[in-house]
Amino acid sequence: MGQALLGHARHRLRGREDPEGQRAAGRGRRLQDRHGGPSTGRARPWRPARWAWPGGALDEATRYALQRKTFGKPIVEHQAVSFLLAEMAMKVELARLAYQRAAWEVDVGRRNTFMASIAKAFAADVANQAASDAVQIFGGSGFNCDFPVEKLMRDAKIYQAEMAPIRSEALQIAHILKIYEGTAQIQRLIIAREHLNKFGAHI
Repeated sequence: MGQALLGHARHRLRGREDPEGQRAAGRGRRLQDRHGGPSTGRARPWRPARWAWPGGALDEATRYALQRKTFGKPIVEHQAVSFLLAEMAMKVELARLAYQRAAWEVDVGRRNTFMASIAKAFAADVANQAASDAVQIFGGSGFNCDFPVEKLMRDAKIYQAEMAPIRSEALQIAHILKIYEGTAQIQRLIIAREHLNKFGAHI
């Protein structure tokens, strides 16, 4: 459905011993633990920004709305379209602030699990919504492979399922956020757990 150019392969290593010093992570540890993921409190807020940033869909939709004309004027001059772009812009900027806050937590030496999961879940949702709204603005052309938004919409879903940015900023955030970094539902479990921990309820 998406990521048609991304290669996948299985690797089987049998009867091979790797020296301790050459392992990415220690015995019994996951690579995610080595890099620092949600389980270690060092979630990677840059992933949503790099892969799923919804701004890409917003940019494509804005350029199209400025060029496409109906009733003798650009469709961006129709209030329904301009309001849709405004909603997209609001959410994109909030997603940007969320992942920057998560990155700041790391910069000051704080555990950022709570803010990183908020950034991932919100950016992934925004990327998907922005991609869908962009297709809406493109109309029938949004389903045409000659325009980029149809690919953005297909790619954005991976960020809700796994959670990383899409070619457009909006797509970039959603793409990685929803699938690559853990499903949107898992991010909400983490957020709920971290929030309740602040009130002494350890779940």
